[in-house]
Amino acid sequence: MNIKLLVLIALTSLVLSSCDRVAPTPSSHAISVDGAYIRAMPSGQKITALFMTLHNNSEEPRQLVGASSIVSKTVELHEHTTVNGMMKMGQVAVIDLPKNSATELKPGGYHLMLIGLKEDLKVGQEVTVSLSFADGTMQDIEAPVSDQYLKK
Repeated sequence: MNIKLLVLIALTSLVLSSCDRVAPTPSSHAISVDGAYIRAMPSGQKITALFMTLHNNSEEPRQLVGASSIVSKTVELHEHTTVNGMMKMGQVAVIDLPKNSATELKPGGYHLMLIGLKEDLKVGQEVTVSLSFADGTMQDIEAPVSDQYLKK
């Protein structure tokens, strides 16, 4: 047998056996999403909101730091707060996701704003939104366009 082939086999075995020893890295699989929906808006509106519950199923705190979608120019993280009795909405840099917990993005609280809609979104339409986390991972979710907020 050729010496080069033996060296190649030995190196391949060494690399493959060391793969089990690599420290695990955080992944977006630690985050699950339920109840996601995008607020239906009248035709011609260029802004809407996305709501959902994010479950951090890991032993480490996580942070949502951004989002994007092909249906809008930008997606921003926002929060409603009450200041001196007045409800105000503003952009935030992160949404903290404590370990082993659920964080609700809902009307009157945290939510994602889809700004500069490129098309009218229709009730029932599924929209893909990519969530970005502080550890560099991303996760795509599907959110239906809904008028459920009108029924409450």
